[in-house]
Amino acid sequence: MNSFEEMVGIVATQLTKSTAEQRDEFLKCDRNHLMVYHSTLGRHIRNEFKLWETEWIPQLIGGFDYSPNHPDNLSMRAIEAVWDKLRSEINENI
Repeated sequence: MNSFEEMVGIVATQLTKSTAEQRDEFLKCDRNHLMVYHSTLGRHIRNEFKLWETEWIPQLIGGFDYSPNHPDNLSMRAIEAVWDKLRSEINENI
């Protein structure tokens, strides 16, 4: 897998090249509600960067894996980082 920063940069570039409507909808989403992208953008990230092929040490709590490097958690952090990056780029251009 690429480094986390590289992954975020690639996804941000992909979103920048997507339709303005898709990008704007993503950026209008409140950061606290980005979980709505888990099944779409998150799946894209997990598949494109082969996150399920990476190893991580499970941190089980109540039978659930809360490891920060679990593919679901890693893709969610990437979604948040992409949102932060694109929002900051918009604010810089204002």
